[in-house]
Amino acid sequence: MSSLTVKKPVYHEFLPSIAKIYGINAAVIFQYISYREFNDSRRFVGVTIPDLMTLYPYMSRKQIWAALQALIMPTRKTSAILSRRSDRHSFEYSSCIDYDNGAPRHKFNVELATQVGVVPAIIYANVSHWIEYNWQDKTSAVVAALKLDDFKNYVELEAFAYAQTRPAAYHLKSVFDWTCQHRYIPLRTAERGFQTLVSAGLLEVVHRSNRLPAWHLPKKEMAKIALKSIQDSALEFGTAKRNCLPPKGNVNRT
Repeated sequence: MSSLTVKKPVYHEFLPSIAKIYGINAAVIFQYISYREFNDSRRFVGVTIPDLMTLYPYMSRKQIWAALQALIMPTRKTSAILSRRSDRHSFEYSSCIDYDNGAPRHKFNVELATQVGVVPAIIYANVSHWIEYNWQDKTSAVVAALKLDDFKNYVELEAFAYAQTRPAAYHLKSVFDWTCQHRYIPLRTAERGFQTLVSAGLLEVVHRSNRLPAWHLPKKEMAKIALKSIQDSALEFGTAKRNCLPPKGNVNRT
């Protein structure tokens, strides 16, 4: 059983294209400043290092300063995408590139990043998404094939479908293939991130006959996913019941 839990889903997001060039921390801070600049309609945004340390508890003062410097100071390989000016006792920042509000972003849970690190949190957000997606996809197919007349109500039908499709709740992906889709994280860093999640009990892995790892969530997290969907259905169909957990294991019906 996991000794860590993911509570209050507060997420931070960033552009992968920025992270690939400037690093994840820099991309997260750039996202914040650009977002504020865009929504507040201000040319410059005032923010201090202590402000950023409060916003990003998973970053140290040194990491925040290094991220800002990476965004501000051009090098032979990178250009500056953030400008800075002094405002009496603090600094103000402004983006040097247009803010694309519709560009796809990657996200991660803030609490989890504080507990185990940013890279494991990014991995968890992505892998758990696909585990849930694959499970719900299989469940939807089973639900469509079942007859409502064989059950007391739709909630019972859906609970039965989730129990039957639990073995399909996994994400089949090698760490190498995963890094090919997340090029801002080096392979060895990703390997350590996956191992951190397994050691913390947040992910489980089973190696298939083709040697590809199948990533699973712990039973407790799986139960939460099923319960939320079932409770949503209960509310939708007017048959809400407290603690309407899905049946355990495979249930044979005739």
